[in-house]
Amino acid sequence: MSAKSVRRNGGIDPATVSWYDLLLAALPLPLVAGVAWSLLTSAPTALGVGLGSLPSAAVLCYGLFYDAPAGGTARRSTSADRRRERAIETE
Repeated sequence: MSAKSVRRNGGIDPATVSWYDLLLAALPLPLVAGVAWSLLTSAPTALGVGLGSLPSAAVLCYGLFYDAPAGGTARRSTSADRRRERAIETE
């Protein structure tokens, strides 16, 4: 997020929140859910953390390797974009 997206009163302009900002915000959610599950049941906390970290790792790998931002842009690429890029590479 650029410095231009910060409002004068310190808030963030919701129109400038990118797909990758949401992806970063989603990273701890499965981990927190796993810890909450382990605390609410008789399961060991290590098991809850371990199970919660798997979806978090999957979200991280998706954002880094499958749908990574390219060229410094924060635009989500679509499957049509990827097909177009593959077509250009094969020419």
